[in-house]
Amino acid sequence: MNPQFSITPFNQFHGIFAALSQAIQAHSCFLALGISNMQLRYFSNLATIFITGSLLILLTACADEEEDGEVINGNIQLSGVLAGSTAPSPKVSARNISDGLCEANLTTCTPVNLEGRVFSGGAMLGDLGPDAFNITMIGANEDVILDPSHGLGGEIQFSLVDKTRFSSLYAAPSADNMPSNPVITRMEFYFDYLDATVTLSGTADAQTMDDTFVIRTVFAETATETDVSGTMIQGDKLIRSSAETAFKWCNNTTCSETRDDVASGIIQDISLVNHEFPGQGNPNYITFSVPVTNDFSVTHTQLVTPDSWWDVTFDMTNAILFSSTPSVVDSRSTLLNIFSLDYDPDQESETQETISVELIFSNIAPDETR
Repeated sequence: MNPQFSITPFNQFHGIFAALSQAIQAHSCFLALGISNMQLRYFSNLATIFITGSLLILLTACADEEEDGEVINGNIQLSGVLAGSTAPSPKVSARNISDGLCEANLTTCTPVNLEGRVFSGGAMLGDLGPDAFNITMIGANEDVILDPSHGLGGEIQFSLVDKTRFSSLYAAPSADNMPSNPVITRMEFYFDYLDATVTLSGTADAQTMDDTFVIRTVFAETATETDVSGTMIQGDKLIRSSAETAFKWCNNTTCSETRDDVASGIIQDISLVNHEFPGQGNPNYITFSVPVTNDFSVTHTQLVTPDSWWDVTFDMTNAILFSSTPSVVDSRSTLLNIFSLDYDPDQESETQETISVELIFSNIAPDETR
C-alpha cells in the first residue's frame, strides 16, 4: 500500500479538511486536533496532515478492504404489511386487506400504499453509538454503498404493496470490526420522497373529497420527478387524486402544478422544514429512521455469504397521522394541512413510533406469497 501525496495552497485548506473529515467520520475513524505555532496535526488510522506556513502537505494511507470491510453481492425485497392481521400468514400484503380507509372521526389511518424513490438505506449493526456499523444495503452504485453520507438524487423506485425486489451490493464489516453485540435494532433510509395513498370518507365536502389521493412528502434537499413540473424542496407536501397524473403544490387558497404560483403561504411539513442537521450522515437528506421490531443477531459468516436476501417489511398500520379528523376536510389544502406521516426524523424521541420494519436476513429468497 503506497502513500499518496499532494501539496495544496493553504487558502484551499478548509474545504479539503472538511471533505476529509466527512470521509474519515464515515469510516468510524477518530479526530484529534492540536494547534501550536501555526502547525496543525490531524491523526487517524487513515491520514496525517501537517500545516506549516502557506502549504498543506497531505499524507494519506487508505486502509485495505480487508481491514475496514467488504462489499457483498446481495438481494433486497421491500414490502408493506399491516400488524394484527388475522390472516393465516403473519405477513399479508396491504392490498389484500380491506383497511386503508381514512374515516371521518379518526386521527390516524392506514395508507393503501407507500411508495417513492430512495437514495440509500441500511441497517445499524451493534449498539447505537460510535461502534455501530451501518450495513448500507440500498444504493444505486458501489460509491453510495460505501459512503451514503454524500450525494443527492436516488435512482431506485419502490412500492411497498407491490413488493419491490432488486439486486444490490451491501457493505459488511470485516471480522475484526464486527461489533461486540452484533444485533440489528434500527434501519435508516434516505428517501427522496414518499407517496402515501389514502382514501377519505365522511369529509366536509363529500362530493370532491371523499376520494383517493396520493400525498407526497419530500425528504431530500431538492428533487425532481416526471410527474412534477419543477423542483421539489425538502419539506414540501404535494397532492394529486388517484385519477390524475401530475402533482400539485398548495397554499391555503389554491393549488397549482407550478410551485411559484403558491409560494406565498405554501403548505409544507414544518417539522421537516425546521429540522436541524444532527452533524452526521448525509446533509442533503433528513434521515427516515425506523425501529426493527424483531431485534436479531447476525454473524460475520452470514453477512459475507454472497447472494443473500434482505427482506425488509414495513408495518404501515396507522402510518398516517391527522392533526384534525377528516370530517373537517373541505379542500385539498385542508387535507395537506392536517396530513403527516407518523414517524420521528432521526428517531430522536423516546417513544415508539408507528412506522416500523421487520427485517429478515437469509440465503433463501422470501416467499412471494407472504
